[in-house]
Order: sequence, then structure tokens, then C-alpha cells
Amino acid sequence: MRDTSGWYKELIEPLRQLLAKVRAESPQLNDDMPIKDFFSVELGLRFLSTHFPGEGVGALWALMSGYLPCPEHLVPVLRRLRMRMGEVGHSNYFLICLNRYVGVDERVRGFATAEEVARVTDSTSFRQLDPAQLADRWKYYDDALATPVPYVASTTRALAESGETYTFTRRDRRVETVRIPEVPAGSAPPKLPSKPTRERHAAKICRDELKATAEEMDDDLRKAAVKHHGVPEPYFTAFWEGVQGSSEGVQDFVFEPGTDELVQPASIEIDGLIHEVGLMNSGKSTKALILVVNRVRKAGWHVTLVVKSVMKVYEAVSLLSYLGIKAAPLVGRSSRTDHVAAYWQSVLSDSATTFPTGEDPAAVFTNNICLLEPGWRRMSNSPDLEPLHPDDYPCRGRLRKMDDDSGHPERFDCPLLAVCPTQAAENAIAEARVWVTTPQGLVRSRATAMQDDMRWLEACQHHTDLIVVDEADQVQQTFDSQFMQAELLVAAETGWADNTFTQSLQGRIRQDRLPMQSTEVKRFCGYSRDLLEAVDELYSLLVDDTPTSERLRDVLDKTPFTGYSLLRRLAWGVRGLPYGKPAEDGADEAAEAFLRKVLGPLALDPFRPPKGALRRVAEAVIGRYRDTERTSVIDDWLIAQAPEEKKEQVRERVDYLRLLLRAAMWSSRITAVFLEMSTLYPAVADDLQLPDGDSFWQGQPPEDYQPLVPEALMGNLMALQWNRKGDGFTGDLRLMWVRGVGRWLLHHLHDLLEPEGIQGPHVLLTSATSWTRHSSLYNIDITPTAFVREPPQDREALHKSTMEFRPVDHENTRVFVSGRMGDEREQALNLLATHLTVPGRHQPTSWLDDLRASLPAGRKKVLFVTLSGDDAERTARCVNDHSAFTAHHVVPNNLHPGEFGLHLRRVATFGKSDTDILVAAELAIQRGHNILNAERTAALGALCYLVRPHPPASDLSFPLSLMNRDAMRRILSPPAGTGSLAAEARKLRKQSRERWHGLLGEQVIFRRLRKDAHLAFVANSFVSIYQTIGRTIRGGTTTRVYFCDAAFAPRGGPGGGRGTDSDTIHTSLLLAIAAMLDGLVEPPGRKASLEQRRDHVVNTTLFALAHRLFDSITWPEPRRVP
Repeated sequence: MRDTSGWYKELIEPLRQLLAKVRAESPQLNDDMPIKDFFSVELGLRFLSTHFPGEGVGALWALMSGYLPCPEHLVPVLRRLRMRMGEVGHSNYFLICLNRYVGVDERVRGFATAEEVARVTDSTSFRQLDPAQLADRWKYYDDALATPVPYVASTTRALAESGETYTFTRRDRRVETVRIPEVPAGSAPPKLPSKPTRERHAAKICRDELKATAEEMDDDLRKAAVKHHGVPEPYFTAFWEGVQGSSEGVQDFVFEPGTDELVQPASIEIDGLIHEVGLMNSGKSTKALILVVNRVRKAGWHVTLVVKSVMKVYEAVSLLSYLGIKAAPLVGRSSRTDHVAAYWQSVLSDSATTFPTGEDPAAVFTNNICLLEPGWRRMSNSPDLEPLHPDDYPCRGRLRKMDDDSGHPERFDCPLLAVCPTQAAENAIAEARVWVTTPQGLVRSRATAMQDDMRWLEACQHHTDLIVVDEADQVQQTFDSQFMQAELLVAAETGWADNTFTQSLQGRIRQDRLPMQSTEVKRFCGYSRDLLEAVDELYSLLVDDTPTSERLRDVLDKTPFTGYSLLRRLAWGVRGLPYGKPAEDGADEAAEAFLRKVLGPLALDPFRPPKGALRRVAEAVIGRYRDTERTSVIDDWLIAQAPEEKKEQVRERVDYLRLLLRAAMWSSRITAVFLEMSTLYPAVADDLQLPDGDSFWQGQPPEDYQPLVPEALMGNLMALQWNRKGDGFTGDLRLMWVRGVGRWLLHHLHDLLEPEGIQGPHVLLTSATSWTRHSSLYNIDITPTAFVREPPQDREALHKSTMEFRPVDHENTRVFVSGRMGDEREQALNLLATHLTVPGRHQPTSWLDDLRASLPAGRKKVLFVTLSGDDAERTARCVNDHSAFTAHHVVPNNLHPGEFGLHLRRVATFGKSDTDILVAAELAIQRGHNILNAERTAALGALCYLVRPHPPASDLSFPLSLMNRDAMRRILSPPAGTGSLAAEARKLRKQSRERWHGLLGEQVIFRRLRKDAHLAFVANSFVSIYQTIGRTIRGGTTTRVYFCDAAFAPRGGPGGGRGTDSDTIHTSLLLAIAAMLDGLVEPPGRKASLEQRRDHVVNTTLFALAHRLFDSITWPEPRRVP
């Protein structure tokens, strides 16, 4: 957290005196503006007038976010500006503040609009004045733009005294009493300082040195008599010298300078950001671990490892400790209890004895006991002595003296922190040479071991020499999701809308309505009433016991929507079209044009009265007419919009269409009002005595990164999601709000603070699929500079592997799972599972019997892939109940496994079990799990996709990924503008908002997607399928892949078979993937640039084998249709 207010401290009192003087002379002035906002506005205007004179104020947000080109020397200036402006720098709030600012007397202001305007807009420019008062303000502004922004020091409190009695408050507001034991407390490790400057130095490590490190690692494990998770000795030496029997050793390559030829380097160079890619079994993670150990031992580096889960964190800490390296886990507090429980369950499950006898260095970090707990028990008068939840532990700042009855009692830290087992990880951080964390822990958790208040990502910029990010493409997704804020807007007792109204009302009551002197407070309270009205009106449509309301409930349930997306449904409806189904006569295009030209403004500007006949319709919706008249006004207009041949059809559906129009307009008002309220919130929170943002916004991104992460291209746009309660009439309404481009952090792990003079760590990003150019979810727009090839025998095995589309027929009908819901979906899954595992009529063996008989010994296990954990459980039960085979299904670590479940953390044990089939949701199994047999090759000989991959309708990750991909590409290469920057920013925002509304208005259904959205969806699906296939190709083994859901090729494939039609790239995901791979591996033209030729080399290195697989799919014989 930065100190963003100290820079104008000496100006506050002179400004107050000047304002008092001006108000005394002109009492009619309405110039109520917070001092912080005043100085922040003038700081922004000073920057624009100095560096972009005459430019409109709308350019500032785009410059600060990096969407517009900016001279290199201004980058650090923009960083300081954005930090010091804080929320005032956000595009919407900046305009609000500017309109408030121009109301301040000109004797006070340092700027005036260049031309007389009724209201400040994006295109308004300001000119600098020469004020007689506060004339020295410019010096403070220029200093603020020229000097780094200091950190706020971490809070330090006195320790509670031994033998004294204190109180603390639990989460449920109960007050407990505790007596501090009289025991030596020990001394806490010193906190780590922030560095004012830092330089990063490149390193070059020769291959022989890394080979020696690998040998040392094996020797250390041998001396410790440890086989870490079954790793055989000498694993690391065998990897470096010859991977699993290969005489060539690790297959790592770089480009020969100036050419497109890959060569094995004589040494490994580490300098800044490195993006290393290679197939799933190439050994990227193992190579990275050897590199980490080498740098810690030989160079004294400090390293941070970023792994996918907390269980992986503890595994890495254990292995590093066995290797004699001090490592500490960085695990957040919010779900630490669940993680600790999962760790111990894993230890107990894997132990050969009731009580484990081995030693695990990570165990010291998984003790969740509070040393004050016995004292609390002794002094509690409660008859129910349940143990304290870890969230209730009085660790820091929660202890108050028993006899302190002052209004503001001093708070104390627990004196036992230095010896507390719960604090073991934090106490180990200062001396640890390796920190191990998850993406969430890196971004969200506070670095309590630092002297200054910051999160671990910033702490790494000060202290870490190398960050290694495993599965970097998934980390990118995690970072994106961290900046998607979700608020429960309407819910019983906990909804934001109701609570805000109540708290703001109570704040006014407590102060005898004096806050209503403020214009902002008046507006905020008015918006709060408008929000409740809009919510009530929307719910009045949802809770009616009518068929049309039931249809609306079905449309909205769990699917993200906006007013614009509902208006799209309406546009298709009044044109008599089934929603989303392309029309051959172009009627769908006419519906889209009607949406843009006529209906769109109702959503994009919901409080501006529309023109023409639509104005009466809008007035009818918001209640300007009696009910009967209102209905006729709306219905007549809707029917009038229908083509002549569709009018009767529209007339029959007009009740539903009327409901859709009303729902769209009220939904638009909900999001528009919420945005206005959230924008005003910082300005009114103190006046209305509202909670601060950190405690009030439940799902907000880390506030520290708001001045760093770029604003979303489309601005503060939102989506709603209504979750129905069972089969009832009501439900909760959730609002989802895109707050920034999270993936930007991944691009700047190495130079996050470089504009402030702090060169960050080297960064190594590794993944098999982080360079999949068309993918919006997985592709990282950083050109790979290092490559690890799979062992030659694995390459040969993959080349011999096969794919087959193998749909199942039941009663002469293909079985589709994707798209089916409820009982229909369960029945389809059961049909597939039964067909594969149970012999047919007059057949001695099942299809799976025959398949397993053809698989080599030790590799007869089969993976069934589904889309969800529920699907996996149902399939496993069907197999176990109705066939001769046994099956386990993968269960999240925090859930009870049930009769046939296998916890995710124990998936690696499946390879040596007696169970035949592993059933897993694709997301659970696709990465990070090596399922090996006794010979340490892949135990899975084949896999069957029972369900075509497809994100659920409630998932916003796909449209968000498309917007963030576009944003990141623009930041990486901002186009050079020739005209007004403000006009360019306004155009960019307008286009992005239209795209966002369009993405939310379209259901994410594969066959309906077109252009770049279609290509991105295909690439995303390919990555997940290819990663899952990777579970079956360890140790030079071939694999067989079967796609059993008919939805993979609804028409039977390229040869057709259902009628006369054949599948296309828009109906068959398999054909679409093959076509995408065709494009990736297509040779560049003769005039291709070096960059284009290198791209081709990367693509063929990564995807040539996948291309062969998908290009040679075995298709069934065309079916004859009677």
C-alpha cells in the first residue's frame, strides 16, 4: 500500500483558509469538493497541460493504462501520477470530479476549461491559470510527478504482557477472555526492508555445472534415504544425461541468433523474462527445478516458485528441504484450514501405518494450533467449549486489555507469535532461500514479513532474484479472474443493494440529515432509491406465477446477462426469429440492425429518453401510464415492429416479449445506477459513515494493484447473474464487474516496479500450451525464447498414436451428452458408459474388454473424461453397478470421496491400483498429474471423451478472455495516432463496449460462434484436450483417444451420414481443431520475415504431432438414413 496523500500535506491548510475566505465573500457558491479529489484533479491536469497541451481529458485514462502511445520517458511519470491520483484517475470518476472541480471558484482553481462548456466531457481540454493564491502549488505538483511514491509502513503494535488478561472479539461478535501465559516468548525474526533501488544482473550457467547440480541433488536424496513421491534414484542425473534411456539428455533449444534454426545452447542464459515452452512430457519443470537449486547453491539467489495448488506448495517445500534448501510456503489465511486438513488427510492416506513414521519437512508448516487456546478455555463461562476457528485467533491487533474501558482501547499483538506453530511459515520467511506459493497467494496475500505494507508480488520485486512460474497459461487465467469482481447484489439479509440503502439511511439519521448538504450525497441517496426501485421492478417480473414469468426465469437462471443481451433476444423475437439461429434469408442481420439502431440506446444510456415512438414505450415501462394503458402502448409498438408475415406470431408471443423489454430496461438501470453509486462511493463514504472500501466490497481485487493494472478496455461495464433457488420463483442476483486486465501482471512480473527504479527478478514462464496463438484463455503474448523437446521415443510414440470418433447408437439414434441437462444428460451418460463396458446382445465381450486386450501389459487402464465432477460420479457409479469393471472418479480434496471417489491429491496412486477405469472431469485431470505404473510409464493406455468440452453458460471467462486478449495486444503494440488522443480513447471505448455487450448477448454455443470468437473457442478447447491426452504419453508410450459424444461431430464427420449434410468447422469441434492446426503449421511464404519464420518453427515444434493426430482421425462409416 502506498502513501498517496503525503505529497500535498503542506497545501491542505492554505487551501482550507482560501476556501473559507472565498465562501465568506460568496456564500452562494456550491463548491463542496473533497480536498484529496481537488489536488488529484489538478495533478492530472498539470500532467496533461505540461506534456499534452490542448488534449481532451478523456485521453488520460488511456494513457495511464497504456492503450495510447506515450514517450518512454513519461512511463515512470504516468506511474506516479496514477498512484497519486488513486480512484480519481479512473475514467468515470475523473469526469465526475472534473465537473465538481469547475464549480469551485476560479480564485481557488489552477485550471479552467479552454472553452466555455455546460458540462465537462472526454473531449474537454483545460488551460492552466496563473492564480494569485496557492501560487506555489506547481512546485508540489511537479515534485509529485518526479519522485517515487513511498510505501505505508506495516502496522507495528506492542505485545500483550505475560500474565495479564485480555479480551478479543470473534467473528460472530462474541467477546472472549484470555490470560497470557507466563512463558518465554522468544524474539520474532526481523522484517524484510524495501529497497529504494535495485539492479538485475544476467547470469550464464554452463551445462556441465547444471549436470553437476543434478548429480548433487540425487546424492542428497540418497543420503536422506528419501524417495520423494516415488522418484527413483538417480532421477535428476538420468534426466540431464539421458531422459528415460535416451542418450541425448535433456532436449533444450534456443534460436541461433539471426536465424530461425533451433540449436542446443552451450550454456543457459537468464536475463529478464524467459518464456520456455515444450510438450507435456518434455521435462520443463524438472529442468526448472535443477536451475533453481543451482542458482540458490552456487549464486546465493533467492527464488520464488509459483505452483498450481497449495498441495503442490507443500510438496515443493518438502523436496527442497530434503535437498538442504530452506524453503517457506506463502499460503493465504482465508482457506488455510482446508489446506492444512487436506495435507494431513493425504499424509494419513499414503502412510503404511496408522500413524506416519516418516519425516516430512512441510509438516512444521501445517500446524493450526493457537497457543492461547488453553487460556481461553479456562476463562470461558460458556458451557459449549468448541475450539476456536483459525479466523478467530487473536494473532495481531485483536487483543485489548481487560480493564480498558476507553472509547478507543489500545490493541496488542500476541506475544507468542515468534514461537507459535501457526506462525511457523511466517517466521521462516526471512531466512528462506526459496518462497513457494500459488498464483492467488502471490497476488492477494499480504507480505506480513515485510517492513512496509505490500503483497507478495511486490515483495518479490525487492527480494527475489528469480521467479519460476509453472503452468504459466493457467496462471494467466487466474490473474484475469482476480480482477473480475463479484458482488451479491440481492439476497436475503446480505444483498449489497438493501444493505447500502440501510447504511446510508442510518448515516443520515445519526447526523440529523446534515450530510444532505453535499451534492454528491444527494445524488448517491437518489441513486440508492433508484437501485431499489429497479431491483424491485425486475423481481416483480420474475416472481409472478405465470407461464411468461416462468419462461423469463428459465432464460435468466445462472446465465450472465445485461440489458443489452436481453434486448438482443427481444430484437430477434419481434422479427419472429428463434434466438441465435442464423437465418438464410438475412433476417437475423436485420434483427441485429434493429437492435443497434433502435433498441440499443435503451441499454447503453438507460436514463436518456429515447426519440420518436419509442419514448412512449420507455415511459410506459417505467410507469408513466396506468397498467392497462401501459400494456397496450408496449404491445402495439412491439407488434408494429414485426414483419408483416410475422405479425400474428409476434402477437401470440407478445406477453413474453413485453416482459423481456421490461426486464431489459430495468436490468440496464440496475447496472447503470450501481456504476454511478460505486463511482460516488469514495466521495460520500465519510459523510454517510459508510464502511471503507476494503471491508465493504466483498469481492474486489487487491487495492494495491488498482494503480498498476490497466483499466478494462470497455471501462466499468458489468453483467448480472440470477441464480434461482431450487424450483421456486425467486433467487439471488449477483453483479459481476470487470475491474482491470489481470494478465498484465504476468507480463510484468520482472519489471513491475522498474518505473520506480527497482529492477525486479528474472522470470521463467513454463508451459506446454502457453503459445497457442488463437487461444484467448491460454496464449501468452510473449514470444518463446527457449524450448524443451520431448524425448525422441515419446515423439515416435505420439506419431504412432491414434484418434477415433466413436459415437454410440441407441435404438438407431446417436447419443448426445453435450447440451443435455438433468435426467436426459444422466441417461445419455449411462448409455455411453454401458455401451462401452457391457457386452452387447450375443457378444461375449464388451468394447472395453477388446480394447484392454489390445493394450500392452501395465497399460490396460483407461481414462473416461467428462465435463463435471457430477458427470464423473454418475459415470463411475454406472460402471461399478452395471459392468464387470471397477471405476474410481476424481473428487476435489475438500469433499468426501464417497463410495467410489478418489481424492485429486491421490490421483498419482491410481496407476498402481487394481481399478480399471478412472473417470475425471477434464478440468481436474488435464494438468499436473503423472499416473504411472510400476515401470514408470503411463498407466493409462487409452482415454475416452464421454462429453464434448464446452464451458457452462454461467461462465464469464470466455468473453472476459477475449476482451483481455485484445487489451493486452493493444498495450503491447499501441497504434500510433495522428489526431486527438481523447478522440482515439473515446473511439476505443465505444468499440470495446459494443463488443462486450455483443459477447454477453450471445450464448457461448459452439455452432453459433463466428470469426475470431470461433477460432478462440476452438483453440481453447484444443488446449484442454491436448493437455488431457498428455496424461497418457509418459515414457515412450503410444496412446489411443476416442471421442464418444456424438456432439463432437453431430453429422457423423466429414463424410456426413445424417441426411446429405457433412460436418463443417462450425458443427464439428474435431474438424475445427484440425483446421486450426492446419493454419498453425502451414509453411510461411518465401518473403516471410524472420519473426514469421521463427513463429512457424515454434508452431511446428509444439503442434506438428498434434496436427498429425487430428488430421488422421478415424471416422465411422457413413450411416444410411432410411
